[in-house]
Amino acid sequence: MSLSATTRPDSRDARTRSDLVAERVRWAAGARLILDGVDVTAPVGAVTGLLGPNGSGKSTLLRIVAGVQRPDGGKVALVDHDAADDLLAMPRRRRARTLAFVEQDASTDLPVTVLDAVLLGRTPHRGVLAGPSNDDRRIARGALERTDALDLADRDVGTLSGGERQRVHLARALAQQPRVLLLDEPTNHLDIAAQLATMRLVRSLAGESVTVLAALHDLSLAAATCDHVVLLAPGPDGGRVAAAGPVDEVLVPEVVDPVYGVRTTVLRHPRSGRPVLTFDE
Repeated sequence: MSLSATTRPDSRDARTRSDLVAERVRWAAGARLILDGVDVTAPVGAVTGLLGPNGSGKSTLLRIVAGVQRPDGGKVALVDHDAADDLLAMPRRRRARTLAFVEQDASTDLPVTVLDAVLLGRTPHRGVLAGPSNDDRRIARGALERTDALDLADRDVGTLSGGERQRVHLARALAQQPRVLLLDEPTNHLDIAAQLATMRLVRSLAGESVTVLAALHDLSLAAATCDHVVLLAPGPDGGRVAAAGPVDEVLVPEVVDPVYGVRTTVLRHPRSGRPVLTFDE
């Protein structure tokens, strides 16, 4: 699988180059504290990996940033120079033009074609009662081409494999032409080649001034493809940030081992020079 680098989103000027900043985010499920004062910065022009063991609050944090669920405390903003745009206070329609969220294992029981599913990403950009325009269809097909899924356009979404659905959901997000892209396990259900192709596409989006925050469970994939990582650690008092910064500074044994309960060895890839992580109990 080779995801296309063509059909890029519309160009963005300097005014839309914004870092995503979450400050002191707190959320509890009943008496159980899931996130406790979490700070995250996802710089524009970089791929930021959100890492951590199961139960550390990665998916919860993404859902809060996306506005799907409300935090018990904290704020989320797009910061551009000295200005901050509060994402949580932003009207839903405007937020949908600003931010796209690809959830893990998103599914639908509706009998809808792949092209129509991707066209849903254009909804925030047109009138409330307006149908898809020719331009909407052009953008949707371009998004499918970019995720190597154009050949699926006429298929029913319900007939797709897990990996095919993942590519279609990513295409729907691209059709939104967002400034911020949130991804929850974007390589879930994908084989190795498709994982690498997806992350190449994500990196190309970051190069187009899209702010990318992706939850990943594979530390080696994060080391190979991310520029910046945030490592969450679960605990009795809720998930907290154990470390954040460049990959070479965070994905090291003294940081990773106490969070995951493993012994980490860091090697270097012979071609890229990026870290390669191996683990022992």
